[in-house]
Amino acid sequence: MNLNDRYYARFGLEYNPFIKNNSSYFFFESKDAEEVKYKLDYLFKVKGIGIITGNPGLGKTTNLRNYINNLNKSLYKVVYLSMTTLTDIEFYKQAIIQFGYEPKHRKHDNYNQLQEIIKEYNNKKITPVIVIDEANYLSNKILNDLKMIFNFEMDSIDNYILILSGLPVLISNLSSAIHEPLRQRIITSFNFENLSKDEVQSYIYGKIEKAGGANNIFDSGVIQAIANYSNGTPRIIDRIMDYAILIADKLNSSIITINIIQKAIEQVSI
Repeated sequence: MNLNDRYYARFGLEYNPFIKNNSSYFFFESKDAEEVKYKLDYLFKVKGIGIITGNPGLGKTTNLRNYINNLNKSLYKVVYLSMTTLTDIEFYKQAIIQFGYEPKHRKHDNYNQLQEIIKEYNNKKITPVIVIDEANYLSNKILNDLKMIFNFEMDSIDNYILILSGLPVLISNLSSAIHEPLRQRIITSFNFENLSKDEVQSYIYGKIEKAGGANNIFDSGVIQAIANYSNGTPRIIDRIMDYAILIADKLNSSIITINIIQKAIEQVSI
């Protein structure tokens, strides 16, 4: 066993469950995860536009990708767009490229091409799913354009799914009067909240168990300390636990104590 493996193996872990590379091994079924799945089920049934918001690190992208990964690929064509600070012309070109087509030079031609692409998939009985991550950074110009791109034949049928995901400020951005036509087409929305203390414990224990470890490695008060500092944010919890496991190994400790957690929090806060 090399040095890089030893520090988490001390706790009987087959891998470090708190680093990003291993995040796909465990999906936490929080109350919010259950609720957003319910909202997405409805959106995929009726089709149209959905909004998912939440502060950084709460699991918006993780939950969305988990849902998308379980779709029947023969029924849906999924396209992810995250370069939301691009110009409007480059943004639409990237959308067309993600669909596997060659974009046009003029903006108006790209409007028409996106609509034709969606119609092509519909003719094949496939629903296009366009996910725009970090949508809070979309310019007013692009938001204004979206209602026109997805406005064709919409009086009779919705033949696409558009998901805008981002920080809560996205809702404020859409509250402008110029975006009323787009806002009226929103089928469902959901805002992620922080994990409760009980959920923080279940989140940590679940990750440890999934990685083959046991949950008797914590001193009294440790979970509470993590919950307090992280404010129930999974990304911060992961960082604290990653540092805590490393520090415990350096101290030759098989228990994560309050002192170790305090040192880990100091590292996270740098």
